[in-house]
Amino acid sequence: MLNLDYEKTLPIIELFNSIEGEGSEAGMPTIFVRMSGCNLRCCFNNSICDTAYSSFNPEKGKFTYKDVEEIIEKYPLTTNFCISGGEPFLYPEILSNLINIADSYCMDVMIETNGSIEIEEKLLKKIDIANISPKLSSSNPTNEKLEKLGLQWTEALKNHAKSRFNIEALWKLIEYPEDFRLKYVVGCQSDFKEIENQIRELMDYDIAKKKRTRCPQEFNDEEVWYDGKFINPWNVILMPAGSTNEELNQNRKMVAEYCAKRGFCYSDRLQIVIWETERNR
Repeated sequence: MLNLDYEKTLPIIELFNSIEGEGSEAGMPTIFVRMSGCNLRCCFNNSICDTAYSSFNPEKGKFTYKDVEEIIEKYPLTTNFCISGGEPFLYPEILSNLINIADSYCMDVMIETNGSIEIEEKLLKKIDIANISPKLSSSNPTNEKLEKLGLQWTEALKNHAKSRFNIEALWKLIEYPEDFRLKYVVGCQSDFKEIENQIRELMDYDIAKKKRTRCPQEFNDEEVWYDGKFINPWNVILMPAGSTNEELNQNRKMVAEYCAKRGFCYSDRLQIVIWETERNR
C-alpha cells in the first residue's frame, strides 16, 4: 500500500469499469476515473461541453484512493486505466498518486486532457498514453451562442478563447509521455483547416526548439507532411461531433472521408453509440 490518505475524498465524480469508447484503445476494457473541474468552457453551435457536470457545473467529489484500489481489484482482467475530466491536470499531485496506484497493479495509464495546462516533465513521463484534445475556435463562446444556450458571460467563458491553445503545454504532452494521440472532434468543414494549422504549428515549434532541419514530404508535387520524428499522421485521430447517435451521423461520413484522404485515424464514439447520454459508461 502506498503512503496516502486513503479515506480523504478526492475531486473524483465518476469511477467505473467499461470499455474505452474513443481513440486507439477503443473497445478495450478500461477503468475510468473522472475528475471534476475544468479550466475551459467549450460552447458549440447547439451545445456546451458533453460533460458539463465536470466543467460548467462541477459536481463535488465523492471517491477516495481506497475506492480506486477497490475497483481495480474488483476487475483484475481490466488492464487499462483512464483518468479524464473535466481537466485532470488541474490536480497534478492527485494525478501522480493515481498513476502510482495504477502502476502498482501493472496497468496501462491513459490521460484525457485538453492540452492547455503546462505540466512538469517528471509527471508527464509517468503516462503511457496522453490523449490530447486541443480545442478549436468552433468551441469559443460568443454572444450569439450564449443567448441561444441561455447562458451569461463568466470569467471562465471570457478566458476560454485565449487559454484553449497553449503550444508549450501541447509540445510537452507530445514530447514526454510514452505515447500520445492528438484527438480532435470535428463538427464542420472549417475544422479540418484549423486542425492542419495546429499540427503544422506544433511541428514548426518542435523543429525550432530542437534546432533541427525541416524535412518536407511531397506527394504529387504537393507538400503534405514533414518531420515524422515528432508527429506522424497516425498520431492524429478525428472524431465526429455529437452527443447523440443522430448528431454523430450528421458528421461521420465527412470525417471518415477526410481521414482516408489525409492519412489520419478515424474514431467513432462508442460510449455514445451504445449508451448515448447514460452516465458511468
